[in-house]
Amino acid sequence: MLTTYQTLSVIMHEIHTIAIKTENFKKAETLIRKEITLSDIFDMGEFNKLAVEIELTTAMQDADRTLALMDLLLSTTDSLMEYTKSDLFEHMTFNEQVTDDEKMQATADMVKSTQLKCFFEDDAYQFVRESAGWEAFKKKWCK
Repeated sequence: MLTTYQTLSVIMHEIHTIAIKTENFKKAETLIRKEITLSDIFDMGEFNKLAVEIELTTAMQDADRTLALMDLLLSTTDSLMEYTKSDLFEHMTFNEQVTDDEKMQATADMVKSTQLKCFFEDDAYQFVRESAGWEAFKKKWCK
């Protein structure tokens, strides 16, 4: 079941990426909504649901929504491995890296750090860094 989710997620991601590249934002949004639903059905956690949407808001240069999603992503990194606690996957044995609370926190912290670096340095987020809400975001996350 987990493999099926991952396969479907990758396929939908590829299709929505093509839609974004061809600026067919309506199709991309439809696919992203379905990806979010799929992630929800398979108990993948908030981070995974939010991660797909930020690609679209970035492509559309929607600074307010992108900033909101950036904040939510950073706030939900702890949910990255939430699926390991789902009843859907109770029959599976996950390695210690995925289930040990300290290791899960270390992974979440690493993802958060990587995301922050991306938000601060990646050219794709330049429009966000020039927006009115950037300073408040920066103040919140740069401690």
